Amino acid sequence: MDLGTPGRDPRALASLLLNTVVGMRVIAKSTDTPDRLHRTVDALLDSL
Repeated sequence: MDLGTPGRDPRALASLLLNTVVGMRVIAKSTDTPDRLHRTVDALLDSL
């Protein structure tokens, strides 16, 4: 199945996305400022 990501495992990308979302929920509950969330989103988008 070609998803337009040559050399990238779609399951690994899905796992990365799921774990990032779970982590973001934890960060959102434990921090007052959105800076950490922004850095996490930026890192995720860079990896995609």
